Amino acid sequence: MIQWILQKTDEGKAETIPMTKQELALEIIERLKREYPDAGCTLDYNQAWKLLVSVRLAAQCTDARVNVVVHELYKKYPDVEALAKAPVEEIERIVKPCGLGKSKARDISACMKILRDQYGGKVPDQFEALLQLPGVGRKSANLIMGDVFGKPAIVTDTHCIRLVIVWGWSMASRNRKRWKWHCGN
Repeated sequence: MIQWILQKTDEGKAETIPMTKQELALEIIERLKREYPDAGCTLDYNQAWKLLVSVRLAAQCTDARVNVVVHELYKKYPDVEALAKAPVEEIERIVKPCGLGKSKARDISACMKILRDQYGGKVPDQFEALLQLPGVGRKSANLIMGDVFGKPAIVTDTHCIRLVIVWGWSMASRNRKRWKWHCGN
């Protein structure tokens, strides 16, 4: 199947160039790399469990706000054990500025208890195990797999999925319930 991509000529006019799907994918990847050379996780963390907490807080919240809010959380609860023992109401009070405080606090508390009780305070390095943790979905699990464990993973959301369909990389159903994106897991 032939795909097309627009490119500006030296005169500033747009032209289309015939490409295969693979050539198109490589061209888009190269353009994205040029446009965003320093792309990476914008959540601040120095331990895997902190990224796990931060990514849960980032739902419906900016990474910048999460990075501010977690300072108080980690100052008061500096490790998995301390956060697992923390009253959910106290976690909620601290994380409330991120929005959805009740559900996020509940998930964080339950997740830290599982890390403490089942994983010796460590974040599991298996995709399916991550998905079993409260508040962790495919996007979060892929972020942990890639950023923490260096395993191949695609961190994507609805915006990226829409672009992939527009670019013709996937003829995937537009039904969100059918979107499952992961790589190497």
